[in-house]
Amino acid sequence: MSEPIKELLKEVDALKEQLSTLRPLPEEALRKIQDALDIEYTYESNRIEGNTLTLQETALV
Repeated sequence: MSEPIKELLKEVDALKEQLSTLRPLPEEALRKIQDALDIEYTYESNRIEGNTLTLQETALV
């Protein structure tokens, strides 16, 4: 394996370890993430069907 790839993998491992120390995520954070994903999913689904609403307009609806 090349040296740049090894360095990237070390960085990924360090970031994963840092993320693991933050778990479990607070309930409020999980709710905000779920809300954002719901809006994004609705926006993309509507966009595929030809809806012209923006992401912000979709969130308001």
